[in-house]
Amino acid sequence: MIRRLASLLAAASLALVLAGCSTAGTTNHATVDLGSSSTYTQADRQAAADAVIAQFQTLKGCDLRAIKYSAELTQTECGTNTNCVAFLSDFHVGASGSDGSLNPNSDYTWSWQLTRTASGAPWVVVTRGVA
Repeated sequence: MIRRLASLLAAASLALVLAGCSTAGTTNHATVDLGSSSTYTQADRQAAADAVIAQFQTLKGCDLRAIKYSAELTQTECGTNTNCVAFLSDFHVGASGSDGSLNPNSDYTWSWQLTRTASGAPWVVVTRGVA
C-alpha cells in the first residue's frame, strides 16, 4: 500500500513538472517601453501594452523579455487611423517549444497590431507574428 502510494505521488509530481513546461507565457520580468507619441497618450499606450501582455500569456512555454511601442511601425501598419497602434516584442521560447508552432530554445521578435472602436475603448490584438 505504501509503495503504491509512493508511486502515485511520484507520478503526480512528474505530471506537475511536465505541466510546468506548458504553462502560460510569462510576462512578469518583461521591460515595457511606451516611448513617446503625439497621437496616443501614455494611458493609451499602456492600455495597448497591457492587451499585448494579456494575449502573450496564451503562448505556452514562452517568456516575454521586452515590449516596445513603435511609432514607425504604427505609421506603416496603421497610417492615419488613430484607433490602431503597433508594438514590437522580444521573447524566448523554452524547451517545451510552445504549442509546436515555435522552435524550442529560440528567441523571436514579433510585431503586434491592435485596434479599438473609439478613443478610450479597449484595445484588441488583431495581428501578431514575426516582425
